[in-house]
Amino acid sequence: MDFTQADILKATEVGTWLIRLDPESGRNEMYADSTMLHILDAPADLSPQECYEHWYSRIGQEYYDYVNQSVENMVRTGRIVQLQYTWHHPAMGEVRVRCTGVRRVNGNDGMICIVGYHRLVDNMDETSFLQEELSCMEMENQRIQNWIWRRDSSRQQVVSGQSAHQGLKGRRERSYSIW
Repeated sequence: MDFTQADILKATEVGTWLIRLDPESGRNEMYADSTMLHILDAPADLSPQECYEHWYSRIGQEYYDYVNQSVENMVRTGRIVQLQYTWHHPAMGEVRVRCTGVRRVNGNDGMICIVGYHRLVDNMDETSFLQEELSCMEMENQRIQNWIWRRDSSRQQVVSGQSAHQGLKGRRERSYSIW
């Protein structure tokens, strides 16, 4: 079977991007792969600054602070950050987007570089974790009936069933549910 990573990303409609931020001048750039440009409904001939503006200017108004804070977290911590927000697609109107990014090494020109992926969520099927007839309340009731809390002088621990649990002091314990 012959396939590439690009084929997989295109088939699953996952666009990849690289954003460069200049904290001194405020200039921002986005470099997007062909799948990302398709998702954004953006022309391929946009400059990096125009591409960034095409994406950023369409973020749902109520999500700007959240998106900005998430980007700041990527830059400050270097950790992978995932976010979900609304975005105004030129053809589809308001859509939900899931995005994940992480800071990479800065360029020689002092610009901060983050990379990641972007995906529209509204056009995905999602299998429900629970059967429809099992409500959240029933699940919570089941959890309460099957778990007990036990507290001793060294820790508080949840124990259940006939499985062994690692205690905080490293010793293994056998615990049993009372139901």
